[in-house]
Amino acid sequence: MAKACDNQKPRTSNESPMTAIALVVGLGCLFSTLLIYSGAVISFLRFEHAESFIGTFAETTLLCATVLGALFLGLTLAGKRVPYVMLSSFGGAIYLCCSLTYALFAWSGSFGTTSVVALAFTTALADTCLVLAWGRVCTRFKIKRALEIVSLASILSALLCHLYSILPLAGVTALFVLASITAVIVPLALGATVPSCKKAKRRSTGEPRAIAASLVDVLAAPGLGLIVFAFVMAVMRTSFNQSQDAYLAMLALDAAILLAYALLRKRQLSLRGGMHQTFLPLMAMLLLAVTSITATVGQGEQLATYLTYALYALAAILTLATLCAIANAGEFPSDAVFSLAVFLFAAASFTGQAFATVMDDHVTPIVVTIITTLYAFAMVFSSHIRYQRETQWTSSDENDRVEPTGQSNAGPTPASVRCAQLAETYNLTAREQEILSYLAEGHSGAYIADVLFISPNTARTHIHNIYRKLEVSSREDILKLTKDRA
Repeated sequence: MAKACDNQKPRTSNESPMTAIALVVGLGCLFSTLLIYSGAVISFLRFEHAESFIGTFAETTLLCATVLGALFLGLTLAGKRVPYVMLSSFGGAIYLCCSLTYALFAWSGSFGTTSVVALAFTTALADTCLVLAWGRVCTRFKIKRALEIVSLASILSALLCHLYSILPLAGVTALFVLASITAVIVPLALGATVPSCKKAKRRSTGEPRAIAASLVDVLAAPGLGLIVFAFVMAVMRTSFNQSQDAYLAMLALDAAILLAYALLRKRQLSLRGGMHQTFLPLMAMLLLAVTSITATVGQGEQLATYLTYALYALAAILTLATLCAIANAGEFPSDAVFSLAVFLFAAASFTGQAFATVMDDHVTPIVVTIITTLYAFAMVFSSHIRYQRETQWTSSDENDRVEPTGQSNAGPTPASVRCAQLAETYNLTAREQEILSYLAEGHSGAYIADVLFISPNTARTHIHNIYRKLEVSSREDILKLTKDRA
C-alpha cells in the first residue's frame, strides 16, 4: 500500500526540556477546555444559567463534530491537506472566541436556541481544527515519549478540571479562558518545528479505500477504547456529574501509573499487542467481578464506580498515546488519524447521550456492565485474531521459524552493523533498514507491525521489498545474511 505521508522513517523528536514542558502544559489545557469533552463542559453545570443551555449545546456540538470529523477524514483520504497555519491560526482564533462566548453564556444564560446552535457548530469546527493542529504537533512522538507526554498532560487536565469544580464562577471563567489561550498558543509557537509532510499522490482511484482499510486495521484496538470511553462517560453523565472528583482521581492515578511504567520500562513498548489486549481485558474482568459481587451482596457500589472510571480513563490515555505513535509512524497522514478519532469520539458521545436521555438512571449500571463485558470479549477476541494472523504469517514460509534473539534495544550489535551495511549496499530505505533489523532478530511480520504501529499489509509490503532487493526468500535467509561478516 502506498503511504500517504513520510514513507521512509518515523519522525523523531529532540525537544528541549522547555519545549517538553510547553507540550505537556498545552496538551493538558486542551484536554480541560475541549468542549466536545464532558469533563470540560460539566464543570459549569453547577451554575444557574449554565443549566439552561448546556444540554442543547452539548448534543448539537457532538453531532456537528461527528459530521466535521467525517468531512475532514474524507478530504484527507482524497489527498487534500488543510494548511497547518489555517488549522492553528483560524481554528485557534475561533476556539478562543467560543471559549469566551461559552463562559459568557454561563454568566448570563443563552440568548436563544439559534445562538446556542450557532455556538455549538462553531465550537465543533474550532475543536476539530485545533485537534488536527495538535495532531500534527504530536507526530513527533514515538510511543514511549507519547505515553509520557499524554500521561503528564492528563494529570494536569485532572487538576484543572478539579479547580473548575471548586472555584466560583469568576475564577472558573478566568482559569478556563487562560487554559484555552494556552491550548492555542502552544501549537502556534511550535508551528515552525512541526514535521513536514508531503502530500501523497494518488496512484489509483482505489487508493483511498486501501488507506481506509489499513487505517481501520491499525486503529481497531485504540479506536474501540475511544468509543467505549466516550459512550460510557455519556451514558453515566448523571452519576458523572455527581462523582466527577472520583473520575478525576482515577484519571490522575492511571496517568501516574502509566507514566511510571513508561519511564521504568526499557524494552520496546507494544501497546496494541500488549496493554490494549491484555491489561485492559483483565481490568474489565475485575470490574465485572466486583459488579457481580456488588449486585449479590449489596455493597461495594463505590468501589465499582471507581473501577469503572479507572478502566475507561486508562483506555482513553492509552488510546491517545497510541494515536500519536500511529501518526509518528508516518504510514497515514496525522489528519486522517485524528479526524477519525474526532469522528469516533463525537459519534459515540452523541449516541451515549441520546441513549441516556431515554433510559432510567437505574438502568445505567446494567448498560455499563453489558458494555464492559462486550469490551472485554472484543479485546480477548482481537488478541486471538492477532495470534492467528501471526501464526498464519509465520507458517506461510517453511523456513520462517526463527526465535527472536531479544536484541531490540541492546544498542549497536554486529547484526545491526551488518544491517546498515546491507542497507547501503542494496539501497534500502530508512524504513526498510529498520524492518531489516527486526527481521535479523527473528521477529515476525505481525510483531514488526505492532511495534512500528503500521498495518500488517504495509509491513508485508516492506518485507517483500527487502526480500526482493536482497534476493532472499525467508527470515532464515535474512538471519544467515546478517550474521555474515562484512
